[in-house]
Amino acid sequence: MGLRKIKNILIILITALLLSAVSLAIIGNIGNEEKTNLSAVDTITDIYDLDDLKLFRDSVDAGVTYWNSTIYLHADIDMLNINWDGIGHYDDSFFKPDHKLFAGTFDGQGHTLYNYTGDSGIFVYNSGVIKNLNVITSSSGASQGIVYQNVYQIINCSIKGTINAKTDKVGGIAGDMAVGKIQNCINWANINGASYSYIGGIVGHATSTAGGTSGNGPSTIVCSCINYGSISGKNEVGGLIGRYHDDKIIPSIQAFNSINLGKVSGTGEYIGGVAGRNYHNSAQFYRCYNASSSGVKGAGVGGSKVGKDFTDGDFYCATTSDLNTSAGVRRYASDSSKWDTNKEWYSNNTWFCDSTNSYWSNISSLNSTNNGYPYLKSSALTVTVNVNDTSYGYSGSFEIIKGDSIASSGSSIRVNSAYNVYTASAKSSTNQYTYSFSSWSGIPSGAQYANFSITANFTATVKQYTVYIYVDSSANYGMVSASRVYNVPYGSRITYGKDSKGNGTMTITKRDSNEVVTVIAIPNASSGQYKYTFDSWSPTTSSVSGNTTIYAKFARELNSFDVNLTVTSDAS
Repeated sequence: MGLRKIKNILIILITALLLSAVSLAIIGNIGNEEKTNLSAVDTITDIYDLDDLKLFRDSVDAGVTYWNSTIYLHADIDMLNINWDGIGHYDDSFFKPDHKLFAGTFDGQGHTLYNYTGDSGIFVYNSGVIKNLNVITSSSGASQGIVYQNVYQIINCSIKGTINAKTDKVGGIAGDMAVGKIQNCINWANINGASYSYIGGIVGHATSTAGGTSGNGPSTIVCSCINYGSISGKNEVGGLIGRYHDDKIIPSIQAFNSINLGKVSGTGEYIGGVAGRNYHNSAQFYRCYNASSSGVKGAGVGGSKVGKDFTDGDFYCATTSDLNTSAGVRRYASDSSKWDTNKEWYSNNTWFCDSTNSYWSNISSLNSTNNGYPYLKSSALTVTVNVNDTSYGYSGSFEIIKGDSIASSGSSIRVNSAYNVYTASAKSSTNQYTYSFSSWSGIPSGAQYANFSITANFTATVKQYTVYIYVDSSANYGMVSASRVYNVPYGSRITYGKDSKGNGTMTITKRDSNEVVTVIAIPNASSGQYKYTFDSWSPTTSSVSGNTTIYAKFARELNSFDVNLTVTSDAS
């Protein structure tokens, strides 16, 4: 074959490859939202809206790593109707790996990206620090959690909603993790991955690099994390981690102080409450807790096919079946951590990665938020409870989780129709009023993403009393026309007097209605010996301020007679 012919063939092949690359690039963008056009590689460090977030994403995709830079999210951002194309690029193909990674610090400052839909995570490839970020999916859900590929740190982050897996390696916080740390994170999202494997509430698939960050310690760490979501998949499914995989003799992966409270299920093998599969016994687990039993295969904490994936030496965890109210619980005798049924298993500082509770609420003192379980401070909203009149009831506040909805149930507020979080409290009755709750106003509908206020309305009802009227027993010389007057409101007036017959009169004028009730004190009829008269009322209470007793007093006096003597003389 001549050189000219070879040259022509090479030109044809190169042209075909170029056309294929262009075609793939065009196809790859179909269905994704349009990216911002960059006249140069524009960078941004302060994000206030969706356009800013896109600009940041596009700069990373263009090769800006943001090494030694911090990007701040200054507001919640609505991502509705956007099929989000994640930040960075990860292509681990054998012939031409292509990575565009983020290597700075992204500080969400407790803000929320909500109505998220996307296939590759908010971040595709993280080699930096992502912290203080909350994510809430759209009602239709997303296909990946916050990060697809993590090789450094994710701290104090949470995700809620629904994740419908379209591939293996899906997790609420990270789909795949090769090295680094995930700490103080929560997954609330339900993850549906029935056709896929390596599915986990926190991490789908975790592996490790050479032995550790310094060569002699764990290089992949998950600590102080909680899964609340329902997790389903095919093979190697875990409440916290789907699969741990490391070929090293000394384990270089650790998970500790973490909890699964969600349902875990799988159609295949290796389904575990804490972890699905610990491949080659490559990971160590300490102080982990699993409350799920539905669908779990194996020991409840770690799933296993033939019972050889987890050993006593590397798995010190508790599960619901281990609970013992008399002495606490130890998954294994060598574990010094105690757990019990009243949620005190996370009440001491050994639960935290950093020996502080700076990220967590509801740890040392339980309250009604999140039904009594731990939650991240950065994922909470404050609801202020005002009252229509501070004399009638107590104001207050409570917290809910971002993305929660509330509704009233009588005097209580329920979260997501699941549990009570607050009950309006009326003030104690006084002599004058009884206070009671009447209604709520200002309750918003749907999921909430910012602090807000509601109002508890109370009513004050004037208390009613009974006036008792008796004859003074020391001078029982008469009678009263009524011994009791019921339903006399606080503040009603009482006046006293006599009628034209000399009877005592007591007039009660009821407050508000001005209804008048008159009670008459009538003395006994005079006898041959005595004359009876009305004397007085005692006490002469002028205003009703409680149940009141008033006595009618009578008097008697001897009748006096005129004796006329007629003297006659005896004429004889």
